[in-house]
Amino acid sequence: GVSPRYIRDMTVAGFPQGPFDALINAHDHGIDARYVTGMREAGFAPLTAQDLILLHDHGVSSGFVAGLRTAGLHGLPADQVVRLRDHGVSTEWLGAIRKAGYTTLSVDEIISLADRGLSSDYMVALGAAGYRRLPVSQIALLRDHGVSAAWLTGVQKAGYGELSIEQLVALRDRGVSAEFLEGIRRAGYRKLSPDEILLLRDHGVSTDYVHEVVAVGYGAMSPGDITRMHDHGLSGSALQKAASFGRRLSADEIIRLRDAGAI
Repeated sequence: GVSPRYIRDMTVAGFPQGPFDALINAHDHGIDARYVTGMREAGFAPLTAQDLILLHDHGVSSGFVAGLRTAGLHGLPADQVVRLRDHGVSTEWLGAIRKAGYTTLSVDEIISLADRGLSSDYMVALGAAGYRRLPVSQIALLRDHGVSAAWLTGVQKAGYGELSIEQLVALRDRGVSAEFLEGIRRAGYRKLSPDEILLLRDHGVSTDYVHEVVAVGYGAMSPGDITRMHDHGLSGSALQKAASFGRRLSADEIIRLRDAGAI
């Protein structure tokens, strides 16, 4: 039962005054004077018996509350603190994403990121790739569509560091790799639009094929013309034959020669 010493220690620790039943409930839930003192020193205020029981039942430690304060989350009500704890949010992770520039996130936004398994390294990588302090909805969109930090870095190195979030997601969803972007860049196509990139990718045009087109003298062809020639089964050797006609043929002319069996 509740001993006189327990009552004295809890009173000294700052357990809120009120009905004796509150003290009995606290005792029944395993709350001792050390827990009350720790919560008070961690800055959780005002202390109520109901809040202490809720926090204790959900495994919220005074260290967790202190860590939230260090991460800039001051004065959260007990139910919000419990939500963060229940969703596996660590104070170390909060501190790291704060250093990455995300200092004003709401509890709901923090939980949205934590539930997706977003690491602080991912947030830092977004910033390094030029995508700093994005709205949480956009970060979640990138994560939900499998956009990795490594993929983003590769896309940036290939010269596509200014794409919108929606454009990045469209490229990722259609299987455009950073290697593909780098390959067409090395072939001389340094700044295609997302639609042109997707046209090549959707039609199965490989970087090797683009290099073949360039190698036989057709490096000025548009992605649309390259795609049409690819769709008509024009191989690198057929393009070499077309180049032997003595003048630069258009894509339409090359396709007509192919369809006529001349190349």
